[in-house]
Amino acid sequence: MIYKKFKDKYFQLFVKGALNGVFENDLDLIKKSVNKHLVIVCSPKSGSTWLTRSLQEITSFKRLDLIASFERREQEIDFYHLLQQKPSGEILSPHIHLKYSEFSENLFMSIGSKIILQVRDIFDSVISLVDHVDKEGVKFPSAFIDHESWISFSRFEKIEFIIDMAIPWYISFYAGWYNSKIFQSGGVYLITYEELLKSTAEEIKNILDWADIKKDKSEIILALKNTSKINTRKNVGRAGRGSEIPVPLKKKIIKMAAYHPNVDFGPLGIGLD
Repeated sequence: MIYKKFKDKYFQLFVKGALNGVFENDLDLIKKSVNKHLVIVCSPKSGSTWLTRSLQEITSFKRLDLIASFERREQEIDFYHLLQQKPSGEILSPHIHLKYSEFSENLFMSIGSKIILQVRDIFDSVISLVDHVDKEGVKFPSAFIDHESWISFSRFEKIEFIIDMAIPWYISFYAGWYNSKIFQSGGVYLITYEELLKSTAEEIKNILDWADIKKDKSEIILALKNTSKINTRKNVGRAGRGSEIPVPLKKKIIKMAAYHPNVDFGPLGIGLD
C-alpha cells in the first residue's frame, strides 16, 4: 500500500512535469520544519568535498542528502529520499553534481534554500578528473567508460576522452545554472575553487554572511584547522594543472563554450587569456 501510494505520487509528478501541488503537504511540512537550508551544487573535482566538510565543521548543521546513490547514477534530487530523512532545523546538503532543471529550481525556491554554486578552472578539472578515475575507478556519472578500456589508454588518450565525453556535461551544467532565474536574480552564490584556495577563511566568511549565518572569523579559522585533519579527497590541491593539456585539446573546450555566447565562462577559466 505504501509503495502504491509512493508510485502514484511519482507518476503524477512526472506527468505534470513540476511540483504543481503533488507534494504540497510534504513541502508545507518541510517549510515549517526547516529553518535554514544550505546546498552545495557543484561540478566534479571542484573542491566541493573540502567545502562541504568545512561548512559542516563550522556550522554544525545537520546533514540532508538529496540523492540516494552515487557512482554512475545522474545526481538528480530524490524527493522521496529527502522526505525519509525528515528534515528539520538548520540543515546542509552536501555537494551534489546537479544540472539545472525547473524542478530543482522550484523545489529550492519553495523551501528557501541557499544555493552555493561551486566551479573550478575547467582545464584543471580535466586533469583532476583523469587522476580521480586513475585512483578511484571508472564509475562516475558524466561519461561512461569501462575499466579495461580506461587502463589501455595512454595519458594523452585519457585526457582526450575526458574532454570529448565528460566536459560537455560541465559546460551544460554551468550554462544551465548561469541562465536560470534563480541565478540571474541573485539567489545563487558563485564560488570558484581558486578563490577558496587563495583565501579560504575569507571566502567562507563571505558565504556565511550571504546566507545570514553569523560566525566570527576566529571560529572559521579554528574549524578549518579541524577540517585539515579530515580526508577531503583532494588529489593535488593546486591551481594551474591544466597546463598539461595540449593546445588543440584546449581549443575543443573553448569551442564547446562558444555555443553559449551569452554565458560568462570566466569562472571556469575560459575567455580569460
